[in-house]
Amino acid sequence: MNNEEKENNQTLTILAAGEGKIRLYSLEGLSRETGVDIEIVSLYIRMGLISPCDSPHGEDLFNDDAVFLLKQFERLRLEYRMGFQAIIRFYRIFKALQK
Repeated sequence: MNNEEKENNQTLTILAAGEGKIRLYSLEGLSRETGVDIEIVSLYIRMGLISPCDSPHGEDLFNDDAVFLLKQFERLRLEYRMGFQAIIRFYRIFKALQK
């Protein structure tokens, strides 16, 4: 089952997967869902902090994990005044501790 909705240049694709559903967002949709300016989202992508999912059509689509991470990174940046380099170091340490 594949369902696509387009609203205000926002693409949300919902793919059925078992009992749950996977929500995928375009770059614009990710920006809108998180309230983060698209240029800032693009910066996080270039820094390798968030990345698109594998898409059968080669589109850059982002899942709910990207939404969560982006919100957390912005919280670190805005509330705790962390710079982008500090966020990168923090995230690398966090990922290393999860292994």
